[in-house]
Amino acid sequence: LVFFGAATPFQDRGMNPTHLNENTFRYWIDRFASRGYHVDWARTARAKHVLVTQTEPDTMRAVAESWWYPKNLLIFAPNEARDASDRALLAHPTEADMLNPAYLNMWGEEKNMWK
Repeated sequence: LVFFGAATPFQDRGMNPTHLNENTFRYWIDRFASRGYHVDWARTARAKHVLVTQTEPDTMRAVAESWWYPKNLLIFAPNEARDASDRALLAHPTEADMLNPAYLNMWGEEKNMWK
C-alpha cells in the first residue's frame, strides 16, 4: 500500500511558497494508475474517518491544526489487489461515510471543531 498526500490547487490560497506541485486528486490517481496502482477507497475513507473522529485531546488538536492530512490522504493499492479493494468498498461501514458532516465541515469555518 502507498499512503499518499499532496496539496490540492489553491489549498493554501498562495500563502505557502513550498507547495510547488499542487494538483487535483484526478491528476494523482491517473499518475498512480499509469504505474499499476488504484485508489483503495475503502481504506482511504477508513483512514480519514479514524483521523477525524479521534477523541484523545492531543490527537484531536493535532488533526485540527493539520487539517490538510485527512483532506489530502489517498491510499493506493497495486492493481492485483483490485478485487479485494472492491469487496472492501462494498462492505464499507456506514459510520465512515465520507458525506458525514465531520468531513464536509472540516475545511470550512467549522474546521476548528476539534479544538
